[in-house]
Amino acid sequence: FGPLHAAQLFASGARAVTSSHYDQSHNIFVQLSGRKRFLLFPPLVGGRALAPFPVRHPRDRQARADLLAPDYGRWPMLELARGRAVEAVLHPGD
Repeated sequence: FGPLHAAQLFASGARAVTSSHYDQSHNIFVQLSGRKRFLLFPPLVGGRALAPFPVRHPRDRQARADLLAPDYGRWPMLELARGRAVEAVLHPGD
């Protein structure tokens, strides 16, 4: 990965939901208790299909399209993501 330039720690409680987004750096994710479900999309698919907010917007890197209630009329490019996600479910110790 190369030298470490920054480190961040994110912690959450039960039933936490993170909006669809992409990260600009590599991640190491550790699940201590409960479980966490990820839907991972190929970068070129997610970058177009999930309709991220524009660069410099306060929610830059977050999706405008809602995966739980997809609106294909509003976000027609979302069709590109259909069937392309890889699901990963992490459990304690993963």
